[in-house]
Amino acid sequence: MFRGGNWWRGVVKLASALAVLGAVVPAAAQSPLPAVDPATVALLAFRPGSNDTLLLATTDAQARLQIHLVRLVAEGKPVLVRTLPGTFSAAAWLDEAHIITSGGDGKLESWPLVGESPALLAMLPEPLRPDGNHVFFEWMKMPDSTGFGDYQESGIGIAATFNGTPVQYTAQMYLDDEPPTTALRAPYVPRPNCTCAVSPCT
Repeated sequence: MFRGGNWWRGVVKLASALAVLGAVVPAAAQSPLPAVDPATVALLAFRPGSNDTLLLATTDAQARLQIHLVRLVAEGKPVLVRTLPGTFSAAAWLDEAHIITSGGDGKLESWPLVGESPALLAMLPEPLRPDGNHVFFEWMKMPDSTGFGDYQESGIGIAATFNGTPVQYTAQMYLDDEPPTTALRAPYVPRPNCTCAVSPCT
C-alpha cells in the first residue's frame, strides 16, 4: 500500500486516470472499468513481478473494501478483470497468482486471479472473535534465541479476542529447521493434528 504524501498523490492521479478511462469498452471477455472516485481509493498495488495488473480496493459508505482486479491493456487503458464478491476489511497480494483477503467474519481467504472460488486459509474457531480487521504476516530471524541454533520463522496471525482478552491467533507458522519445529509443536498445538495456536498479546 502506498503511504507517503508523494505516493498518495500518485495514487490519486492514477485513480483519476482510471476514472477517465473507465468508460472505454475493452476487448473480448473483459469488462469496462466503472468510474472511480479518487477519494474512495484505499489500495492500489501492482501484481508482484508485473506492470500491467493492479489490485484496486475502493471503500463504500461503511468504509468496507470492494476489491477489483484491473489489467492495463493497449496504450495503458484499464479494463476490469474481476470484482470479488462481497466486501472486506483488508486485502493484499499473496503472490503473483492470488489475492488474500480478510473480513469481519474472521475468515482469511486466498482468491485466484480468475474465476475460481476462494480457498479458506484460516478461520477463527469458537469462541474467538475478530479484534478489528488486523491480519499480519511475520518473519523473524532467530539467532540461537532458543538454544536450537540459527533459524528463521514466518507465519500468518489474526488479531482476536478470547473472552474479551486480546490475543493473537497463529493461523500458520513455518520454520526452516526441524528441531525447533518438533520442540515447539507441543506448546503451540492445543489439540492433535492442529497447526494453529492462540497466544495472549503482550
